[in-house]
Amino acid sequence: LVTVTALPSAAQETTTTSSAAYTSTSDLSDVRLFQSWTADATFTPGVDLEPYFAWNNWNGFDTWSLGARVAMWVHDGVEAGGRIAWAGVDPDSFDGDSGFGDIDLHLRYRLPVAFPGTVAAGGEVRLPTGSEDTGQDNTFVRIFGALRQDLGDAFTFTANLGFEYLELFGDDGNGISVGLGSIVPVTENLATVFELNLRTAIDYAVVSGGVDYELPPGGHLRGAGVIGLDDEAPDFGFQVALALPIF
Repeated sequence: LVTVTALPSAAQETTTTSSAAYTSTSDLSDVRLFQSWTADATFTPGVDLEPYFAWNNWNGFDTWSLGARVAMWVHDGVEAGGRIAWAGVDPDSFDGDSGFGDIDLHLRYRLPVAFPGTVAAGGEVRLPTGSEDTGQDNTFVRIFGALRQDLGDAFTFTANLGFEYLELFGDDGNGISVGLGSIVPVTENLATVFELNLRTAIDYAVVSGGVDYELPPGGHLRGAGVIGLDDEAPDFGFQVALALPIF
């Protein structure tokens, strides 16, 4: 306050800039979801790189992956990206194994529709490049629609609906995927992220809650926990990540 009084124009401008982060939902466009990282309707210029570690406990074994996601602004309203990881499985009754995981690719497009939020359509595919011995070698194909809508300054609502073919641990099927979420600004740099994800191709339902902290250089330190609600979902798990805007 003393600085603002002494130097009105410069200090007021600095104060306004530093307090802009997460003071309203319009500042949350660079906060990505955890479970629906791809099936979302957020678009950020440049290239976003997100190294991550994820661990899940299933009935009788654990799985983990250490890798990176990337999203690239290809053109106005077009994003392409993917994921690659080193993954492993640790059964309760014998030694586990690890190796290169399956590769994910996605493409999405912001639809030019008359809607107060953002609407997108896209597709993603998982290439079965990993080994079955490490819990990989799974095929996944999905087309989806997604939206984001700010509800005042309270939170940002997210939703997605997809049609997919899913293969997981020897089980497969066609079905519908549904994702609902909210991103809530807490402080100038901190936001919470809550999600519910359902799949009908297998018996899969999970809820997750996480935090996203914006670092001073412009990156994001992120972490979330997940709880399974159905037979073919993980019992519980977590992931941590560091989102880095490359340019």
